[in-house]
Amino acid sequence: METALKADHKNIPLEGYKGIEPLEVLLLLVVFIAPVWPRYATIFIEGIPNIYPTRLIIFTLVFVWAASLLGFRQVARPIMESYRADRTLFHCLIALFAVKFMSLLASDNFKASLFSFTDDAFSWFLLFLAAITILKNTQLLYRIVFVMILSSILISLYGLYEAYLGYNLLDPLVFDPQKLVISPRAHRIRSVFSNPLVLAEYQVFIIPVIVLLLNYSRSKALKGFYLFAFILSFSNIILTKSRGAMLIALIIVIILFILKSREMIKNKYGSTRFLIVYTSLISILIFALLFIPFMINITKGRTFTEKTSSYGRVTQLQKGIPLVLKRPLLGYGQGRSGYALTHGVRHTSIDNYYLVLSMESGLVALALFIYIFYHQIKLSFDLYNKTEGFLKTISAIVGVSLTGIFIFMTVLSIDYIFPLIFIFFAILSFIRKSIAPALPTHMTTEQP
Repeated sequence: METALKADHKNIPLEGYKGIEPLEVLLLLVVFIAPVWPRYATIFIEGIPNIYPTRLIIFTLVFVWAASLLGFRQVARPIMESYRADRTLFHCLIALFAVKFMSLLASDNFKASLFSFTDDAFSWFLLFLAAITILKNTQLLYRIVFVMILSSILISLYGLYEAYLGYNLLDPLVFDPQKLVISPRAHRIRSVFSNPLVLAEYQVFIIPVIVLLLNYSRSKALKGFYLFAFILSFSNIILTKSRGAMLIALIIVIILFILKSREMIKNKYGSTRFLIVYTSLISILIFALLFIPFMINITKGRTFTEKTSSYGRVTQLQKGIPLVLKRPLLGYGQGRSGYALTHGVRHTSIDNYYLVLSMESGLVALALFIYIFYHQIKLSFDLYNKTEGFLKTISAIVGVSLTGIFIFMTVLSIDYIFPLIFIFFAILSFIRKSIAPALPTHMTTEQP
C-alpha cells in the first residue's frame, strides 16, 4: 500500500512541501475522529457542554492556531490571500455568524444558546480559518481525502457487522436498555451514529470522494482499495433503508456521469466526440425517464412506515413555518428549535436543517447559509473547469459532495459532518488562490 501511495503521489505537485507539521496532524485527527467517534459517547459534567474527542481536538487546534497568529505575522497571510481571492465567501460567513450572535442575545435560554453558538463558531468558522492557514500544499489535500476514506471504511465495516448481528452494540449508550427491542429483519443500521439517516448522510458525503479518487488513481492497488471502500459505503446506504440517501445517490451518479462524459468529450475529436455526446444524451434521457417515476414513488413512501415518516416531515413544516414567521429576523435562539416546535414542552428532533436554522436564527441566516452553499458548489465546478490533474479531481469531489449534502439537509438536521464541510470550504479557498491569475474577472473579487 505504501508503494501504491508513492505511485499516486508522483501525480501530485509537491511545491512548498516540507514534511508534516503539528497543526497538520491535528487537522488530520479532526478529519478522522469527527465521523468515527460516536457523538453520544461523551463525558457529561453539569453546567458545561458535553466533552468528547472531536470537540477537544477542534478546540485544541483552534487555540494552537490562534496562539501561532500572535507570534508569527506570516501565519495570517494565507487568510488575507484567501480573503482577497474570495471576499464574497468571507463577508457571507461573517454576516451569518453576526446574525447567529444576535439570535443568541435574543434567545429565551441564553446559556443553552451560548453553548450551541460557541460550538458552531469553533467547529465551523474558526476551523475554516485555521484550515486555510494549515493548507499549504497539495500533498496535505491528498492526505485529508485519504484519511476520510480510511475513517469511512471503519464506519462501513462496523455498519456491516451491525447488520450481521441485527442490533448495534452501542445501543445502550443511546436508548434505555430495558426498552430495547431486537428485530434483525426490521433493523436499520446506523453504525457509530445516533440515527440511520446520519449514517446515510455521511455515506452520501463520502461516496463522491471515493469514486473520484478511484477514477484519478494510477495505482492498481489503490484502485482496488477505493473500489473496496465504495462497495462498503454503498452497501451501508442500502442497509440504512434511507429513501433520501438512495435518491441522492442516484443524483450523484448522474452528476458523475455528466462530468466523466465532458472529460471524454474534451479529450476526443471528430466522429468519436459526436458518438460520445449522442450516447451520453440518450443515456441521461433514458435514466431520467426511469428515475422520475421511481422518485415520485419513493418520496410518497412505499410502506406504511415510509408514508408515516413522510407525513411526519410535512407536519413539522406545517407547524414550523408559522413559528418562523412569528420571529422571522432572529428566531428563537441557537439550539432552541426543538423546544420551539413543542412550545417549550419538550425537545424534539426536526428532520430538516433549513427549518431548524430558520427557527433558531431567522430567515436572514437561512438565506445566507443557502447562498454560501450555492456559492461554494458553483465555485467548485468553476475550478473543475479551470484546473487539471489532482486539483481538478479535488474540485469535483468538493462540488459533488456539497451538492449531495445540500439536498440531504431537507430531510435531516444533524450537523455531525459540518467540520468536514468547512474543511472542504478551506480546500476550495486553497485551490482558488493557487490559480487566481488564471481565473476570469467575474470569478474574483480582487480590486484592481
